[in-house]
Amino acid sequence: MRRRTPLPDSLVGRAFSIEEAREAGVSPARLSGNDLSTPHRGVRAPAGERTHGQRREDYTVRIVNGEYFSHITAAELFGVPLPAELLAGPVHVSMFRPQRARQVRGVIHHELEPRGQLAGHVSGVPVLHPAFVWVQLAGLLSLDDLIIAGDFLVTGSEPFDERPPLTTIDELRSAVAQAPGSRGIRAARAALEEIRYGCLSPQETRLRLLIERAGLPAPELNHRIYDERGSLVAMLDGAFPEHFVGYEYMGDHHRTKKSTYRNDMLRRARVEDLGWSQLDISSDDLELRPLETLARIARRLHSAGATLRPIEYGVDARKRRR
Repeated sequence: MRRRTPLPDSLVGRAFSIEEAREAGVSPARLSGNDLSTPHRGVRAPAGERTHGQRREDYTVRIVNGEYFSHITAAELFGVPLPAELLAGPVHVSMFRPQRARQVRGVIHHELEPRGQLAGHVSGVPVLHPAFVWVQLAGLLSLDDLIIAGDFLVTGSEPFDERPPLTTIDELRSAVAQAPGSRGIRAARAALEEIRYGCLSPQETRLRLLIERAGLPAPELNHRIYDERGSLVAMLDGAFPEHFVGYEYMGDHHRTKKSTYRNDMLRRARVEDLGWSQLDISSDDLELRPLETLARIARRLHSAGATLRPIEYGVDARKRRR
C-alpha cells in the first residue's frame, strides 16, 4: 500500500483553500486523498463529522468582503449556550443590501436591511454584534432559551474574572427597537423583561426563572459571604441576604470530582457556621420536582421570617405577570 504524502504542518487539522495548498507545494493528487473533504468549492478540510464551529471555519476560507456570520453561527462563535439540534444545522451568514447573497451548499445566506446594525470581528472572523445576533435568535429559540442566551451575553464570566460581558441589556433593548417586525420580535420583547445580569450557567437561569415566576422574592445573584475578618467564604449562586437564606445549583461535576465535592462540603459548613441556611439544588430538583423545590425554598424563607404570597407555578402564572 502506497504511503500517503503528509500535508505541510501549516495545513494539518484545519480547512484551507486549494490555492493555499498549491502554494505550500501540495500536489493535485494529494488534494484528492480520502483524508480530506470538500465542504465548499475550492476548499479542503479534514474528512469526517464536523462540528458547527468547524463548519464555520470551513466557510471562513471562502467568505467574501461584506459577509458576516450571524444567527446560530455567530452565537456559537460567542459561546452562547444553544440547543444541540440547532448546532447540527447549516452555517448562517448575513450581508447588507444592496449586496446580493450567494448560494453556497451548507450555508444559509441572509440579506439584511441596513438599520444601524453593528458588525465587527472576533479573532479575525467577521460577525454581527452580539446584541443584533440575539435579536436574530428570537426567531429560532424558545422563550426560556432566548432568556438563557441573553443572560449569558450580558453576564459572561465577569462575576468570576471581571472580564466584561459581550453586550448589555441596554444594547439588547436598542437592537430590539431597531428591528420592528422582524421574526420573533414579540418573543425578544418578552425575554427582555426577564433577562438579568449574573447567571453563570443555563441551569442557574432556569432556576432563577422558576423562583421569580412563582412569585417568590427575586434572589440576589452571586452573593458574596464574608467572615468576621473580611475574608471571602463563598459566592452563592442565589441568595436572600435579609433572611440569610441562599442556594447553590449543583451540577454533576460537584458530585463526580472528589476535590470539588469535598470543597463544597467545607464551604457549606463555613456558610452555615455564619448563620446562613443553604439549599443545594440539583438538575432533578429543577426538572423533575420543581414544585417541591419551590416549596423547600419557601419554607426556608418563611422560617427566617419572610412574608410570602402563595406560590404560583406554570405558564398561566408567567403570562399574568406580563
